[in-house]
Amino acid sequence: AVEHLAAAGRYYAAAGNQVCAVGMTNSGLAYAYLLNRRYCEVIAPAETALAYFNGINHAFWSAINEAYLAEAWFYLADCEQAEHYAQSGLRREEPVVQPYCLYIMGQIRRVQERFVDARRFCHDALRAAEEIDDPWALAPAWLALAETERDARHVEEAEAAFAQAIAIYERLDVAQEIFYANELRNTLFAQ
Repeated sequence: AVEHLAAAGRYYAAAGNQVCAVGMTNSGLAYAYLLNRRYCEVIAPAETALAYFNGINHAFWSAINEAYLAEAWFYLADCEQAEHYAQSGLRREEPVVQPYCLYIMGQIRRVQERFVDARRFCHDALRAAEEIDDPWALAPAWLALAETERDARHVEEAEAAFAQAIAIYERLDVAQEIFYANELRNTLFAQ
């Protein structure tokens, strides 16, 4: 996918289509890297796309890239950067981005051991994902809640949340995410 996106970017650049050459191509690259958990590689294309979309005042695509950056920075263990981008994405009030930024805020509060706030963000993410009927946002929001409950030592609540996330990924038929969610679930029994 990365090679195809890069080739498409070159094509759009040659055709003079900067929206696709810079904005869309870099957004696509960032997303492809996120899907493969190549978080270090998300940063440069997402920042490039964000700068471009900010420059043309395109709030929707700016918010998308802020969500990508929030997730990448969280998994790179930089909660300060993750929170900066998640909060920025939330301020844009783009419904499609809200659940993603909210569950990252839940994850940030979880690692800070602020479990009440983490739960609140996770439940807000679940509501936001349900409002837009987005199972791709719903599943990671359930995972964030499951990890929060696990870390707060609420095993039954964690198990129920893991089961919800896994069931959604099974309906979506995404083997990589089913495996990842089960690996996280297994940490319940290692404590």
